Amino acid sequence: MSRYNSPSLLTPPREDEEVYPYRRVWPSIFVEVGALFGFAIALYIVVGILNFRVPGALQQPLNIGIALTPLVLWLVFSRLPEVRVPQPRTRLTAVLVITALTANAISLPLLDFIDPDAWLPLAGRIDRIIGYSMTVGVVQEITKYIVVWLLVWPLALRTRLDALAYFAASAIGYVTVTNLHLVAGSAAAADVVAMRVFSNTVINLAASSMVAYGLAELRFHSQTFALMPLALLLASIVSGIGISFRSSLVSGGFVLGIGGTRPLFGLIFSLILVAGVLAVVLFLFNTTERREREAIASQEV
Repeated sequence: MSRYNSPSLLTPPREDEEVYPYRRVWPSIFVEVGALFGFAIALYIVVGILNFRVPGALQQPLNIGIALTPLVLWLVFSRLPEVRVPQPRTRLTAVLVITALTANAISLPLLDFIDPDAWLPLAGRIDRIIGYSMTVGVVQEITKYIVVWLLVWPLALRTRLDALAYFAASAIGYVTVTNLHLVAGSAAAADVVAMRVFSNTVINLAASSMVAYGLAELRFHSQTFALMPLALLLASIVSGIGISFRSSLVSGGFVLGIGGTRPLFGLIFSLILVAGVLAVVLFLFNTTERREREAIASQEV
């Protein structure tokens, strides 16, 4: 952690006081995922269990609002806090917007043309994982990677966690378009839409966190250049696993997918997936940063 004095601070810190000048990314991600999960559970209880019926005229506007919920949470818990720190990250909004535009203009039309949902649901589980990884996973992760690379590489990456912040923004941009496509012309129940939105969002965030680690290592430890393609591959596989299990029709007597007889299992599976992946990536970031600090300290001795 570095000492920092900034004229933007009303009361400058004491000389021995340590101030972290950047927004902390991990708490923002955890709060957003937790809030989105709570929102989906609340709608499941109100609509799915208590059988509250939304008036027909309000169903579509409500579904659009649900589709935009991840974007709203990102604006509240990531974008707004960014402007309050001494050294905010630049181009976060640009990364989100350009990713969304690219997804809408190129990525999603390409996936509509490939149409993996037309031929993968009836395949075996391993085939589904491989199929979704090599189609949906590869397209969405390469899209986000190219946008982040073009907009922020390399000067905007001042610390390793900058890569995570930019990829989280890119994931929200991509999934916002995906969610809007999901609800377009659909009259699905609000709880079903909320669970699918949660699933789409956390799968994107989990996969993007892995690519973020690869890009951070490429930026600050260029000898590990082979890690970047490996991170893209693993991120695509994570997406393939998430989509495959979410799309499963029947497994062990209950439905894992969204919109089945027991959709709550799909929600819980998505939460477990994102928690597991984020825990691994958090460990990798912390371990790498600790080793770097130890190496610097040993050189100063």
